[in-house]
Amino acid sequence: MEHSEYSDFLTEADIIAAPKLSNDKKRELVSQSFARTASNGDVNALERVWETCRGSQWVDIDYRDDQGRQL
Repeated sequence: MEHSEYSDFLTEADIIAAPKLSNDKKRELVSQSFARTASNGDVNALERVWETCRGSQWVDIDYRDDQGRQL
């Protein structure tokens, strides 16, 4: 499975629990999800992602998307 498939079809909890992904890849995918959620402006969803991901353990707040945009 390509990493884009993970981020498109799995929840953040699924990504964190995926045994075949390195911790770096997990952080990247969860950060992508967090950035997408933030850009949508859904505060409730953003809080859920933050809580699910145990905050900064899995979310890179300095993450930049593929176009160089930061959170």
